[in-house]
Amino acid sequence: MRIRAFIPAGAAVLAVLACNGTKPPPGADEAISREAFVEAYFRLRTEGLKSPDLEIGIQDRDRILEELELAEEDLLGFVEVWGREGEVLQGIWQEVDSLMRQARRERDEDPDSEGYEQGEEERNLRGRGRG
Repeated sequence: MRIRAFIPAGAAVLAVLACNGTKPPPGADEAISREAFVEAYFRLRTEGLKSPDLEIGIQDRDRILEELELAEEDLLGFVEVWGREGEVLQGIWQEVDSLMRQARRERDEDPDSEGYEQGEEERNLRGRGRG
């Protein structure tokens, strides 16, 4: 069984709930760390991009979370606690984007160089008319 990437749903929830705050919200000390959330989101998103349909299977999701010693509830709890903190969320998405870009740079050659081989993510996006 495959699920639509749980990650975009989490991003949508965070975006809808986002607003500005100045002090840690209630429950912040019980939620997983920002670093743990960023790493999990990055790993799950990277795995989803490997699939032609850009989805991550439940088994792959569970495997990644287990490797990180996290559960789906940990991610949802983080979203519940921090979902209204716009500045925090903006920083989180910037970190995830930075990790995605870094991974792509490490994986792919410069597209302007001779012998450039299109990366898997780019092939998936181009195959869907996004590039």
